Amino acid sequence: GADFFGNTTSTTTTTSVFGGGGGGMGAAAPSPRHYDDSEAKEQKEKVAKQQQQDAATDNPLRQQLRREHEEKVKKKQAEALQEIQRQETEEKAKAAARDACEVKVRNRVEAWAGKGGKANNLRSLLSTLQDVLWPDSGWKPVTLAELMDARKVRRAFLKAAAIVHPDKMVNQSVENQLLAERVFNTLRDSFDAFRDAEL
Repeated sequence: GADFFGNTTSTTTTTSVFGGGGGGMGAAAPSPRHYDDSEAKEQKEKVAKQQQQDAATDNPLRQQLRREHEEKVKKKQAEALQEIQRQETEEKAKAAARDACEVKVRNRVEAWAGKGGKANNLRSLLSTLQDVLWPDSGWKPVTLAELMDARKVRRAFLKAAAIVHPDKMVNQSVENQLLAERVFNTLRDSFDAFRDAEL
């Protein structure tokens, strides 16, 4: 037909993208069947893999190995528990023995340190140290006459401290450990006072 000015117009037919024929721009949507097949294949592989695992689990040799492994694990756990219990029992026994000796050792050291006005008197403490130590301590007694020189007092103190130092008492009895600890602290405090006064 013609428009208002007499020009000839043409009519263009539009074809639906969903319809057939013509040069439509759309194409048919892909079928979901492709995805369904992939999922089915993946599921089938999972099932096959699980079946293989089940078959391996049912293998008598594998079952035996698994039982042996479990037994080893249980044995190690039991041994670890026994070791913990042993250590706890040992610590409790040491604590009980320490408590039993505490009063005895304290009285013994106080009698030695306070006897004859020896409190903080390093010379007196060193000259009677053998009275408070255990028999095989290794201490060689010294007299007050030998301790008149301040340098000899210092030397005797270092020898005594080496004998009763806590680090040297690891293999000693609980009573000796407590005794050495108290003697060491007493000598150390006395030496501090002696050093301030004479060294």
